[in-house]
Amino acid sequence: MLEKRQIAEEKFRQIFFEHRRVMEKNLECTGVFHSQHRVLMYLSDHAGCSQKEMADAHHISTAAIAIHLKKLEKAGLVERVVDSADNRCNVITLTEKGSLVVEQSRRIFRAVDGCMFRNFSEEELNTLIFCLDKMIGNLAFAESQESLPGVAGNGATS
Repeated sequence: MLEKRQIAEEKFRQIFFEHRRVMEKNLECTGVFHSQHRVLMYLSDHAGCSQKEMADAHHISTAAIAIHLKKLEKAGLVERVVDSADNRCNVITLTEKGSLVVEQSRRIFRAVDGCMFRNFSEEELNTLIFCLDKMIGNLAFAESQESLPGVAGNGATS
């Protein structure tokens, strides 16, 4: 059983690596880095949000989001406007150029994901979904634990 689990773990890591590699190769034409795509996609779905909202949604610091936004703003993909309700905050929105990059990126995401799931039967997809849901549940349980068995000194510091 352990050997099968180790094979499954390696396959899972391989899928993650290969998906990211293929995605980055195909997204090069947009001129935007992988992590910046996540920010653009979020802005596309949550127009007019604040830097703090974005940081919270991505589980990173406002300083990290600020770095992404500065690069995206310099590229003409996003703009910051002072919030009329609170002068201390900026509202971040996509520019027209940013919206075009989002559209192009979404087409690429669909194409790569379509390729990844090519030749899967409905039964295979149902089994995969069941297994992935189980993994998500297991990880949610692990996150809720103070520490995991077999992990010494698991006191994470951030």
